[in-house]
Amino acid sequence: MKTTLKILGSVACLGAITLVNVQAKAQCTTLTNHAIFVFDQSNSMNDNGSKTINGAVVAAPKWQIARDFANAKLASLPSGTAVAVFGFGNTTIGGSDYPHPVVGFDQGLVKGTNDAAIVAALTTATTIPTTYWTPFAAGVCDALYDIWEQGLFDPCERRRIFVMTDGMENSSPTESPCYSATSSATPFNAALAGSGFGLEAGSWQRKVAGLAYAADPNADQLDYSIYSDTDRPVVNVEAIFDYVNTTGAAVRRSSGPDSSPMTGTGLLTSDFGDTGLALLQGLTTVTRGSYFEATTVGGVATKIPVAGDTDPSPTRSCVEKADLSRIKEALNHVVATGDPTFSVEDLAMRDVNDDLIVDSKDYTLAARNLGICAQ
Repeated sequence: MKTTLKILGSVACLGAITLVNVQAKAQCTTLTNHAIFVFDQSNSMNDNGSKTINGAVVAAPKWQIARDFANAKLASLPSGTAVAVFGFGNTTIGGSDYPHPVVGFDQGLVKGTNDAAIVAALTTATTIPTTYWTPFAAGVCDALYDIWEQGLFDPCERRRIFVMTDGMENSSPTESPCYSATSSATPFNAALAGSGFGLEAGSWQRKVAGLAYAADPNADQLDYSIYSDTDRPVVNVEAIFDYVNTTGAAVRRSSGPDSSPMTGTGLLTSDFGDTGLALLQGLTTVTRGSYFEATTVGGVATKIPVAGDTDPSPTRSCVEKADLSRIKEALNHVVATGDPTFSVEDLAMRDVNDDLIVDSKDYTLAARNLGICAQ
């Protein structure tokens, strides 16, 4: 891994690079797809969150919610997508044992060919140990390097990273390229891309954002202009911060600053904070990914979106005829800024299989799930 990091770090610092635009990528006859599922394996993932089953809110371990979310996302991926799965967590603060690969891309698991093996890997990744901390920066950093490695600057490449977590950074080792003792006090601001999204220079948040957006965690003023809008990984996040206590009351758990190691009773505490949530939401926004919070709203557990639901709400996700109509309205539109009819955010929602164009494949996937609602 360390050799790979050095190689990619040098690539990211190259000068002007000619990249294809969104339209050129959409014209590729075959998209090479890679997806990596990354699971928080801190011990708090054993805590109960909540989900809805047959209309009733029930307690469920966070790892189970994460696994359900991953399986739902797997179902929406195009056939032929290469899949990797791993988790992050370490046994001691700053420990070097944070990456926990389950299957790598080198094992050749492909959606539509090795589905049983992929589901087994997702299940293995959510078998949660009891003594792990949350090296979020290091774990997500390694996953981003892995996903970048699959097709840097490939005009027909589509890279996705799915992150399931119930907390933020508290224990990354110093040798990680995304390690920093500084936690940004300023939140992620998508409008400030040229200056590191407004995050404090040198903070772990800025390093993760820089790596996700422009393949370089260390540049102070990142030159994002050398990358087209779609030549970077798509970051998808599920934030799981509900905890159902012994009285059955659902509460959101949070503690101190994102950079503070959690000790004592804090071992069971999810540490997001406003800046942490802003980071997760911001990364998904600028990479055209999806953001979903597994929590309780008005006493009702959130529902994991069903593939084909083009406008899910936290408490309702069903695929209806209206979704099919929304997809038909945008057929052959490329997911990109500057469309005269649709916003790029709206197009991203209608692009069910996340391949940068709204087409018959999206319609077929939605039609297959017509009438299905999340449990």
